[in-house]
Amino acid sequence: MKSTIAAAVLMFIFGISLNPNQGSEIVWDDLKEIEWSDFVGRPDKNSPFKAKTMCEIRSDIKGEGGEMSLKIQGLFLKKLSWVKEKSDALLYHERGHFNLCELWARKLRFKIRDRTFDKGTFQDSLNSFQKEVNEGNRKMQEMYDNESAHGIIEGQQKMWTDKIRRSLIELSAYTQPVVFCKIQ
Repeated sequence: MKSTIAAAVLMFIFGISLNPNQGSEIVWDDLKEIEWSDFVGRPDKNSPFKAKTMCEIRSDIKGEGGEMSLKIQGLFLKKLSWVKEKSDALLYHERGHFNLCELWARKLRFKIRDRTFDKGTFQDSLNSFQKEVNEGNRKMQEMYDNESAHGIIEGQQKMWTDKIRRSLIELSAYTQPVVFCKIQ
């Protein structure tokens, strides 16, 4: 009972819910890229943009006692992602947003994997890491759009694509979504 309550509290803290929209999300996978057919949301008619990628980093915590497992995934949210005008260049840019989401999921895995947390501060530590990663992801997503002019400046788009690819390779030790940590 205590572990169920603790798991529910942790799910709340990390913003996790039992998702009724299963199937409307795509887990990041280096072997499968998102396609225009994955953008099923209703376009925002008032938006000046031609497409929008919505993604998130989701964490699911399991375990009790001294060891916990965290499943940390970068997710593309199909029903919240939309497109008005399709082009190969724009799809290439939108894929970059999803790749950035995975990059920050890996950074969160890096922060948590094989760490030993104090039982009294475990939840606060996880909250702090999640907040730091979400803020870093948000800022980098904005920089990506601003510096590439939403993919319009080809040279900047290429620079960002290369930067994201290199960063994913640097963190390739953290591709597995499940990481373990200890609680003392």
